[in-house]
Amino acid sequence: MNFGVPYEAVSCDHLEVKVVLPEGAYDIEVDVPFDVRMTNDRRFTYVDSKFMGGRPVIIFEKDNVVKEHNVPFTVTYRVRPMAMLIDVGILVGAYLLIYIVVMFVLRVNLTLEDAKPEGKKAKRQ
Repeated sequence: MNFGVPYEAVSCDHLEVKVVLPEGAYDIEVDVPFDVRMTNDRRFTYVDSKFMGGRPVIIFEKDNVVKEHNVPFTVTYRVRPMAMLIDVGILVGAYLLIYIVVMFVLRVNLTLEDAKPEGKKAKRQ
């Protein structure tokens, strides 16, 4: 990924680049060929769990960016394979729970009438 403005002959007074990494990323290393202000943050999306800590976000800020700053930078990280399967497990569990609830609701009979026995016929008087 390049750090800079994607247009030719454009300068920028203040540039902020956010890199969002996958949930469960650790050992994060950043290599930028010039000085930048760097901060870390966390982002929680609809599937991210609190116990995994959310998605790490690295924010780069630099003032007075010119075309010479449009050079690639690298972000390396490690992630556990099981961390990626937790999201899939949450979604599968949610769909299974919805399926079981719908199946239960459709099978429940909430009528207050007495059920007539099917095998016996009513006697005529």
